[in-house]
Order: sequence, then structure tokens, then C-alpha cells
Amino acid sequence: MAMEVLVQEVQTLPPNTYISIRYGDQRRQSLFQKGETLTFPASQSAAKAMTVDVFRKVGSKQVSLAGIAALGGVVACDNLVIPSIEGSGEFEEITASLSAKLQSAEVAKADAAGDDSRRQAVARKAKDYLEKHGVQSILHEMFAKLLEGQPADPLAFMTNFLELQREEAEDRKKSTEQALAEFEAESGLGSEPFPGFPGDRDSVGKLDLPDLSRHHSLAAETLRDDPKLWESLRTETTAMGVILADCVKAGIDCPGHELVKVSGVFAGDGESYSKFWRFMQPVIKALHPDWKPLASHPREDSVMKLSNACIDPTGRYAVHATMELRRNFKGFLLPPRATKSTFCEVEKILCAALTDAVGVNGAGTLRGTYLPLRHSQSYAPHPFGMTSNQECRLRGANLLFGAPDSRLRLSAGLGRHWP
Repeated sequence: MAMEVLVQEVQTLPPNTYISIRYGDQRRQSLFQKGETLTFPASQSAAKAMTVDVFRKVGSKQVSLAGIAALGGVVACDNLVIPSIEGSGEFEEITASLSAKLQSAEVAKADAAGDDSRRQAVARKAKDYLEKHGVQSILHEMFAKLLEGQPADPLAFMTNFLELQREEAEDRKKSTEQALAEFEAESGLGSEPFPGFPGDRDSVGKLDLPDLSRHHSLAAETLRDDPKLWESLRTETTAMGVILADCVKAGIDCPGHELVKVSGVFAGDGESYSKFWRFMQPVIKALHPDWKPLASHPREDSVMKLSNACIDPTGRYAVHATMELRRNFKGFLLPPRATKSTFCEVEKILCAALTDAVGVNGAGTLRGTYLPLRHSQSYAPHPFGMTSNQECRLRGANLLFGAPDSRLRLSAGLGRHWP
């Protein structure tokens, strides 16, 4: 049964007096004054009595739950000073240590049901929110600088840090707009292809190859050695719209040097290797003499075979060494024909895979944070890309991907829609 208690009359009460009523397993309380109503929802079993308690409020203190109000968490209040309301009498303040644990309704339901999958979903939802608004990276940097500098007033430091972050975000928006305009004006870094071959792509079926006698790439050599290849393949098109001219553009735009043999070929999609096989096969064979068409790619995942031997004991020649691993995503256009949406979709898939590998609360097999290039606008958690400080740190560690500056790479589309 439901119950409602109305205070109809009350006399001779000191200030700050409250009434508290317990009915069954529920308790309601309010200021003890005429007209106050305490409502109890219906329950399956009706209690045979109610308990009325009257008490005075002697002290009050508001404790902030900022940081856990939205997602839940624990706030510890050590040596909390609660001042007296009257400011005189037996005491002026009370000192206590409390802890408050706040749990969202979804997490509470998951805990009650013992549902780990639902609990993980709630945690992922919270993580997605923080990443969407770039909160995690800002807090990580703030706490790193806080612990490094250890200022006397940490709250003032954090307040100033967040205010600077807002100012920097506004400045970064302006600088990003300016940078994107500059990239768009640079050949090969904007939305348009690098100028050169084949010119009018729609009329490539009628287009003859230019004079390749002074070209030194493997692509030029292959086309020069067998002129019929171009005639037979130039009108062929993959299912995604790639033509042979897309694949050989870089090799034709860049004559190269006779002492530096580059392939001059960049596939426009995965099907390019089979559609233009008669052209691709001799180029690949020249690059990898021991390669066989039906051979599988070698794989080695044993770290025990890595050597700690110093590659330059004298220290006179080797400055640094880097290793890059490159793989293409199946089913997507590659740089010679990729669009801006292609790059964005690949980034989305890659970030999702890395997020799963890191796991919720860092419980996965990998560690790290994805930082898009500075001025990039395709990743919501970092709407203007990495900060200038992050860029400097990565450049100093030789880990920064710079914009392509060679004509060969620009012609191959590796700088399109930069960054």
C-alpha cells in the first residue's frame, strides 16, 4: 500500500528541526513545519506501524561531485570540516572523513544481474564520450604537467591549464583553416591530383604514352620493352574504376635516374595486380628476383631471432635506424585513386581496431593513444589534430609522419587531402 503523511500542525520547535518517518523499509524526511508532505510509494507488504523521528540540523557542508556525477566513481573527503549552522554553542565545526561512491543506473543494473557484458558496454559508452570530446588527452597532459611541476596551488594550476586549452583550441581552429588553405594550394597536397600524366583521364583510351626513352623506372622500362602492353591494357578498368594510367602516373611524371631504379608503379586498388597482371608481373620480378607468382608472403613472428648486435660499433656512420610496417586494407581504393572519404573510412577502421587492442581502461594487449596529424579534422577526439607540442616531441623521436615532398610520392597520390 502507498502512504502519504501530512504535517497538519506543529508547535514550539527550535530552528533547523527535521522530521524523519520510517515506513517499512523506506524512510522520508523533510523540514518539520506545517504543510510538509512525505510520500511513500506502494509496496507489496504493508507495515503495521511507522516510526517518527525528530532531529535538529547542527552543521552543513556542500561537497562537489564534479568528475563522477556523469559517469560514476568515488570521491574521498579526508578531514572534511563541517561548520556549525548557529556558529556558537557547544561547537563551531565538526571534522570528519567521508567517501562517496556514485554509480550510474546502468552499471547498478549490470552489477545486480552480474552482467559483465553490460558493464563493459557502459564503460565503453563512457570512454567513447570522453574520446569524442578529446577529454582524455587533455586530462592526461594536464596531470602529467601537474605531477612534473608540482605547483603549490594545484587547483589554480588546473584551472589555468583548462582556460589555456580553450584559448589554444580557438587559435588552433584559425591556424588549421589557414594551413588547410595552404595545403590545398600546393600541387599534390590538395584535393586535385598532381599535374601531369594522363591529363584528361576520360580520354585516356585515345592517349598515347609520351617518349619514355629518358625514363629510368621499372615501369617505363617494361612499357618501353613491350609497346603492345599499353595498347592492350589502357582501356581495361577494375571494378572500382582504376585504369593502368592511374598506376603508372608516378613513373611517367618522374623520369628518375639511371643509377636509382624505382618501380614507378603504385596500384590503384587490389584488383590492379590481376587486371594488369601482364604489366605488373615483370615489374615485381625485377624488384624481387627470387619471387615466384604462387609463393606466399614470408612470415616471421619470433622475437628470439632479433639480434642485439650493434650495427655500427664505431659510431661514425649510423645516426639512427627506423622500421616501418605497411599494409593495405582490402576493398579500398589505394592512394592513386583514393578519395577523401576513403582516407577517413580507413582511419575510422584503424582507430576502432587500435581501441579494441588497447581495451577498456587499458585492459587490452596494447598501450598508446592515437594522434592524428596536426591540422587534421577527420578524428573527432582531436578536431584539429595533435598539438604543436605533441608534434615537436614526435618529430624529435623520429616518429612523425611528414607530408610527402618528393615528386614521385606526390604524383602517386600519397599527399592528396593532406593532412
